[in-house]
Amino acid sequence: MNADAAMFAIGTWDALHPLDRFAIGTPDYPDRAATLIVETDRLTPSGARLTGPGIKGAAHLSLPETAPLQANHARFPLGFDTFLTCGDRLAGLPRSTCVEAA
Repeated sequence: MNADAAMFAIGTWDALHPLDRFAIGTPDYPDRAATLIVETDRLTPSGARLTGPGIKGAAHLSLPETAPLQANHARFPLGFDTFLTCGDRLAGLPRSTCVEAA
């Protein structure tokens, strides 16, 4: 299956690159975007500053990179959604989240 047709993709950050090959939905159907499930080596409440729906004030999260997630947010309401995992830890990063570098 081609990445642009995938509804879900699972892998490490490096294995999923380039991220622009995944579906971001369409103006009529933004829900037809891919969801990326990314296994990371570290997932801590430090690093990039996150704001947006569902976040009271701001939160911080160790991200593999900020630029691709900032570009993804700039496409909102289009864009992929991301879940980051590390062992028994999980963080959801929807396309509506604003990401600022630390």
